[in-house]
Amino acid sequence: MPVALVYFEEYNSKDRAYLREMQLKGWTRKKKEALGMNWKSELKKAAECQNKTHYKHRKI
Repeated sequence: MPVALVYFEEYNSKDRAYLREMQLKGWTRKKKEALGMNWKSELKKAAECQNKTHYKHRKI
């Protein structure tokens, strides 16, 4: 199965690159796809907290 590179970032140090890699590994597939496809609105939506106890979901 062929593989295509859809996204990359460049860093000046291995430490920064490693930290970014660990950050991305913790992301959901949906969020990674939005980053790779440059869907800024979808990335922002995927980054929002979906937890029901989040302050956005509280009724005042």
